[in-house]
Amino acid sequence: MQESMENPSIPFKRGKVKDVYDLGHDQLLFIFTDRVSAYDVVLPSTIPRKGEVLCKLAAFWFDYLN
Repeated sequence: MQESMENPSIPFKRGKVKDVYDLGHDQLLFIFTDRVSAYDVVLPSTIPRKGEVLCKLAAFWFDYLN
């Protein structure tokens, strides 16, 4: 985690379809990708605009739940 804070180009957490960066000051940056995973494997294909849809869904729920 310390390395992530010193170098913002390194994700704090890298998941199968989402990367999270620690911006400091209690702020996180979520990067949603078009990557596809199934059975804990990232598949070589992508789904166009999947990241955009995931981002909008997350934004809705973060706003709704405060």
